[in-house]
Amino acid sequence: MAEKKRILIRAEKLKKEAVMVKAISKFFKRQHPYTVAFYIGRKNTQRILDCKIQKKSKLLASKED
Repeated sequence: MAEKKRILIRAEKLKKEAVMVKAISKFFKRQHPYTVAFYIGRKNTQRILDCKIQKKSKLLASKED
């Protein structure tokens, strides 16, 4: 009985690991991966990193001026 329970617990852990690996590999397969701001939100990212997130086009336009 204990052996069967141990096997079931191990199987659950392997499933969780497979899901994580699949999610991470899917992220890196993209030609243009999503940013951190996409996953946790722009405002949360700004608060965590203590920075201001701007669109690339606006950033380049402000540098040209």
